[in-house]
Parts: sequence; C-alpha cells; structure tokens
Amino acid sequence: MDILENETDGYPADEENIVFHYKRGSFRNRENEIYRNLATGKTKTSKGLFRTLVATKGNRMMFFALLMCTALCFIIFILSSRSGSDKIGTALCDLSAFSFEGKVYASLSVKSEEKVLVSASFEAVNTDGAVCDKFLSQGEFSSGQDGFLRASFNDYDVAVVKCTVSSSGESAELSVSVEAR
Repeated sequence: MDILENETDGYPADEENIVFHYKRGSFRNRENEIYRNLATGKTKTSKGLFRTLVATKGNRMMFFALLMCTALCFIIFILSSRSGSDKIGTALCDLSAFSFEGKVYASLSVKSEEKVLVSASFEAVNTDGAVCDKFLSQGEFSSGQDGFLRASFNDYDVAVVKCTVSSSGESAELSVSVEAR
C-alpha cells in the first residue's frame, strides 16, 4: 500500500501537471530604463571598493563621515596618554588602584630589561585634593622579571593615588583614579 503508487512527479495520475510559461525578457518592458540597462549589461557598474564608495553623493557623504570618525578616534587615542604608566630608565612602570571593603589597594607593576632598583612613594589623595596618607616602598628587580610594589590605605574617601617613582637618577609621577570593586 504505497501512498505514491498512483502519482507521477508528485501529482495524482488523473490530474494534469502545472505548466509554467516564461517569456524571456517580456517583464523588462515594465521596468525603469536604469534597471533594464543594468540587467542587460548596457550600463557598467563601478568596480572596486573605493569607486563604489564614491559613486553617488550619498555614498560620498557616508564615506567622508566614516573617515572623519576614524581620524577622530585615532587622534583621541594618540593624545590620551595614560597617566598611570611611564618608562623610567629601562623599567616600564604601571600604576593601578582599587578600593575594596574599606581599604584602597595600590599596585605598581615594574617590568625591567636589566637589573634595576626602584623606589616608590605612594600618596592617597581624597576628594578634597588633600593628601591623607603616604607609603614608601623600594624593590630590586632582575632583568626580564616582572615585579610589584604594593601599598594599602584606609579608605577616607580616597579618589586618586599618586606615586612618585625613581630609578637610576630618573623619576616620574604617576597617578590613577581609584576603581570601586
């Protein structure tokens, strides 16, 4: 008992098959001339990404806006140097600070290419701009070794941690805002 025994190509044997009539190109008579020329190949499309981007007035405006946004992002990236990192001699120093359960933790990451002695003076600055606590730390780091100098402060509305780092006669002042965790 096959269901498809009396069927040919999905149609029952006593019905006629559906016939599709297709007249090549007759529907093109109702199209706009622009689209008809594109379909028949009379009009060539611009090849290449740049030619496509500047082909029409709207495309040119969008391309110009895209270029302006990209340039603006690049300029902001270049001009906004992070005040929490600096290179002192052969040591790359990076300062970070966060608050957690009533304390502020500051960490100075030091990456050195050669053996170096680093001293750091941490200062906790409150929201009024006054220094509320200080901490001195010193460490010797070998070449290729990543090291840390750390400090912790009681959180008296500490907003910024400043660190004066000195190594081999050079010094720099780093500052970061305190992140709440």
